[in-house]
Amino acid sequence: MIRGKTYTPYHITALMAPKDNLRLATPADIRRMGLVMSAGFGSTLEAAWLQPYLRTLPQDSLLTSQEYVDRCMGSKGFVTVVIEDTYEPPEVQAMAEIVPDDEAREHSMYEEKVVAGMATWKFMSGSPRIGQFNDELHVSDLETLSPSRDEHKDHTRRFHSKNRDLRKKYFHGSNWFELHTLVVHPAYWRRGHGRRLLEWGIQLACIDQIELCICAADTGLKLYQASGCELLESWQLEGDEVSPKGIAGHIMRYRPQKESSNTEKDESQAEVVALSEQLAEADLGGEQNTFPKRKA
Repeated sequence: MIRGKTYTPYHITALMAPKDNLRLATPADIRRMGLVMSAGFGSTLEAAWLQPYLRTLPQDSLLTSQEYVDRCMGSKGFVTVVIEDTYEPPEVQAMAEIVPDDEAREHSMYEEKVVAGMATWKFMSGSPRIGQFNDELHVSDLETLSPSRDEHKDHTRRFHSKNRDLRKKYFHGSNWFELHTLVVHPAYWRRGHGRRLLEWGIQLACIDQIELCICAADTGLKLYQASGCELLESWQLEGDEVSPKGIAGHIMRYRPQKESSNTEKDESQAEVVALSEQLAEADLGGEQNTFPKRKA
C-alpha cells in the first residue's frame, strides 16, 4: 500500500485493455523486441555514445538488446509493454546498416501484425506492484550471449553513473517508479506509438498516485514535456575522438495531480471497475510477464 491506496486486480486489467494494439510482452516477443531496440536506438546520439561500433558489429548490438529484454522477462521488478502495427516491408531497408542481413530477411517474413515499439518500467524495492504483472517468470533460453564489442565501456560507465546520481538526487524511497526504456522501430515512427506507450506509465502513476522518473535523451524530450513531464535537470558529457558530439541527457518527473474529492475518486474507480467487468472474458494477449535493468 502506498499513500493509503490498496491495489486490486481490476487496476491491472484496466491498464491492459486490448485497445490501441497495446499489450503485455511475452517470451515469444524477445527476438522481435531485440530487433526493435537495435533499429530504434541505432540512429540516435545515445547509440553513438554507448555503442559507437554498432555498424561494424551489428550482431553484437542485436544480442545485447535481446539479452536486455530477456533479463527484464526474468525479473518481477520490471514490466514490459509492447505496441503492435501492421507490418511494413520497408522496415528491412530502415535496418540495413544496424541489423544483420540474416535477421532482416528473417523478420521480413512476419505476418500482418508485428511489435512496432516497446517500453519497460522498473518498480522500486518495496513497491506492491512487484510481481503483479507476471504470473510466472521467464526462464532464459538464449543460446548465444553478446560479447558486447559494439559498446564503449567507459562511455557506458559514465552515462549510467550520471543518471544514477541524478535519480538519487531527486527520487527517494519506494514511492516512485521509472521508465527504463521506450523505443519505436523507425519504420513506425510518427504514428503516436511512443506517446501511447508513455501514456500507459502515466496512467499507472495516476492510479497509484506516485511519481514517474524518466532519464530522457534529447530525442524524447519534446514527447515527455508535451505529456506533462517536468524537466528537473539537464546534463552534458563532452565528446571525444570516438564520439565527437558527446551526449546530453535530462532527468524528468511526472507527478500526478492530487486526488481531489472523494466523489471524483469514487466515479473514477467505478469506471475502472466497469471496464474490468467488460474485459473479464477478453483475451489480454497471452501470458503476463515482466522486465530487468539495463547493464550499468
